[in-house]
Amino acid sequence: MIKGKFLVLLTYLWVAVSTGLSLYISLLLIFRPSPLFPSSYWDIRWLWIFAILFGSIVALFFLAADRLLLFFALLSVAFLIIVPLFTIHILLPYLTVALILLIGFGVGDTVIQTVLRGVHLSKIERFAMSVLMGLGIIMILRSLQGAFGLFFLPITLGGLGILFFLFVLTKIKRWINTILLQVEQLGQFFREGNIANVALGLAVFVLLFAPSWMIALAPPIRYDELTYHLSGSQFYVEQGGIIPFPEGGNNPWLHYAEMLYSLGIELGGLATPRLFHLAMTLLSVLFVYLLGNRLFNRRTGIIAGFLFFSIPLVAYEGATAYIDLFVTAFTTAFGFCLLGYSGDLSRRWLILAGFFGGIGLGMKLSAGPILVGFLACFAVLSLFQKTFSKFLFSMGVMGSIILILCLPWWIRDYLWTGDPFFPYGGDLVRKLSTPIIEPARSTQSSFINSDLIRFISYPIDIVLNSRKYYHEAPGGMVATLPFLALPLWLFSSFIPNRTKKFILVGLCGSMIAIGVMMIVNNALLRYALPVFPWIALGAAANVHVVYKYLENKESWLLGNLLFLLLLAFGFSTRLPIIARLSENLPQRLPINYFLGRENREDYLSRNLPVYDAFRFIDQQPGGRHRVLSVGNEFRLYTSSRIDGVWDVKEAHQLLISAQNESELAIELLKRGYEYILINQPEVEFVKWKYDYPILNQSHFLVRYCQLIFAKNGILVYKIFPEPLVLPQPNNLVQNESFEETSGDQLVAWYQDGSIFVSNEAYEGTRSLLLYGPLSDKFGWVKQKLEIESNQLYTFGYWAKALGNNAILLMQLRWLDENENLIESDEIWKNVETEWNWFYWYSQSPQKSKFVEIYLSLGNSEGVLFDQVCLAAGQMCPVKEQP
Repeated sequence: MIKGKFLVLLTYLWVAVSTGLSLYISLLLIFRPSPLFPSSYWDIRWLWIFAILFGSIVALFFLAADRLLLFFALLSVAFLIIVPLFTIHILLPYLTVALILLIGFGVGDTVIQTVLRGVHLSKIERFAMSVLMGLGIIMILRSLQGAFGLFFLPITLGGLGILFFLFVLTKIKRWINTILLQVEQLGQFFREGNIANVALGLAVFVLLFAPSWMIALAPPIRYDELTYHLSGSQFYVEQGGIIPFPEGGNNPWLHYAEMLYSLGIELGGLATPRLFHLAMTLLSVLFVYLLGNRLFNRRTGIIAGFLFFSIPLVAYEGATAYIDLFVTAFTTAFGFCLLGYSGDLSRRWLILAGFFGGIGLGMKLSAGPILVGFLACFAVLSLFQKTFSKFLFSMGVMGSIILILCLPWWIRDYLWTGDPFFPYGGDLVRKLSTPIIEPARSTQSSFINSDLIRFISYPIDIVLNSRKYYHEAPGGMVATLPFLALPLWLFSSFIPNRTKKFILVGLCGSMIAIGVMMIVNNALLRYALPVFPWIALGAAANVHVVYKYLENKESWLLGNLLFLLLLAFGFSTRLPIIARLSENLPQRLPINYFLGRENREDYLSRNLPVYDAFRFIDQQPGGRHRVLSVGNEFRLYTSSRIDGVWDVKEAHQLLISAQNESELAIELLKRGYEYILINQPEVEFVKWKYDYPILNQSHFLVRYCQLIFAKNGILVYKIFPEPLVLPQPNNLVQNESFEETSGDQLVAWYQDGSIFVSNEAYEGTRSLLLYGPLSDKFGWVKQKLEIESNQLYTFGYWAKALGNNAILLMQLRWLDENENLIESDEIWKNVETEWNWFYWYSQSPQKSKFVEIYLSLGNSEGVLFDQVCLAAGQMCPVKEQP
């Protein structure tokens, strides 16, 4: 073992280099934003805001202004909790989450006391395990309630009342006495003036927590929230129990976590699931601290929790109503139980481990790889410690508990889909059978050249190119945490061998988990979240080595410099969260919604393109409507039945099997479909996914469907059994083919920059040639037209690119009678090197009188325009492609 200065110096430098790299990556996201993600003028502002806040914390701490720092931290906590009560009326979700957590603690405390009788637990260990145990039991009870079709409010309230009476009221006096004792001890602690570290910890926590808190309080708008996590949970509540979605889709993925979500929705509305997931994030952080505290000491435990909570992946994902932090909390608790077992070899720990592992695996299959990896490595460790036979027997009991908790869901999924591990069972069988059916060319070579290299480079990729495994952000989502965890600590004598072995179990188990995930789901970062507690512990171990050495040397300067490096790492993790938020929010975080300057309807209308379309459909007469949806699988925020063609087999089959337009119209109406919803930007962005010739290569949408809604590229058509007779469209655009000029000026058009008239035309003798802003020949044109308010319009033209990578911008600016802007509607589209018809539907707002149509480009390539049209209705009078 190396105890000298060299290892400490190397570790210190490695921490400094990793922190510097994390800062560099995060600053690149701000100063050199990815063209694939929208940037905002607020990005620089947030850079300065976080820099000032972190700097202020450091200044107050070193100036010994402990009470002032504590005052500002407590004031911030009060602000974050109290303001939403008045601005977004969050009281009911608050009370719901608090009640469930309280009951969960009461139930779990009873179980933990019973199972771990005689085992010493600190108060905070007992608290964490009790809350998680109680929530798991509530999920089981909720699953039984749903299985028997008893999701009704009186039954739910009655059941919670019984649990409250049995497990809370009987203990509340003891809890209050404990709290009063803790408050008294805390007061004594403050009177003695030892509050510097408390103030620092609370201030840093608030700074890390505030973005997650604001995101969690905003209305859910992420893909999986809208397609099944919340829409499915809400559906169960509406139907009174667990039944298959009539739409099909991802409904089989709703397991234990969604049972808690359904309970929250029933009692507190759609705001509660995100709060539950955020609570699970905090429990995950708490278990990371508890592991660090048991393995090292309190300081290293705090550092491990800080490192884990600070990474952007945790801070952002934990604020949504996904369930990956549920899995992380339960699998980390599973690891904590194994640590407890390794200390006293009491099988009681493995009973709890079986429960936590069973709930984790029962809620999501992504828990499986980390459980398998951890158990495999722990079994190897027990073999070396000559306790394998005892562990093997106990592992059988633990495995039985895991199986009992998972089996009901697997049976249900098999009955619903034919795959107990939907959808990964079938996928895995296909992947494993591929080498057998393929020619005998070297599969081993293929594995070495691709999968093995990906596996080895995974820690580097997720740091330097995290978008490879997390496509929703430009990068930096795990900071440099994997680099910080480089096992230099393995060679230090400052860390006991038992601690080294257990951290190695966690890290090696994580490696096995990543390897399994690469086979099944490509080890996407969100699915890999359960491995990051162990990476954080490995990183904290390196910091622990440095601190232990500096303590012996009493080096104040180097110790404070290490402290500043940790804060710099925390600062670097705030910026990727800002860059990741690509919703239509200039401020990035939902500040206006949080402060009550924007209501829920406006927030959803601005950030969720289909929201207004959903409201429009729900307002149509006739009760609950059935909608065939192309380019959209979202189901939340509507009472209508949305059949997305991507995940509803019936809808998909109708579109691919129809022989002609008439047959499709009749069959859709026969199946109860009244409307077709098309997300035009999404359909054009992933054409391979929504390639249905009956829709985009025929006149079906014009002959048998009437366009009744168009906004933000979301189109709603009403289906008719017979062909429609539409009014003859009238093109409002003057000089639409650019045949008329007056000197260098186009007649009827306002032009700016370099404008060219070409003799190559789609129809007639002339067309307009424009170049993008990256060219020295950049130019654009517009025309103002008088229109009617609240009227659907078709805006279109023929266009042809002169080179590759050309992008055009279709833009409509709606003006009032005083020519003031009401709103703008726009979309970017790629242009090919042959003539194609480009069109865009939009609805003129109330009080609009004029519209400005723009022809402009991106990049530098030249594009020809011809036959420009703006016409009321869903057609232009020019020749269109089918």
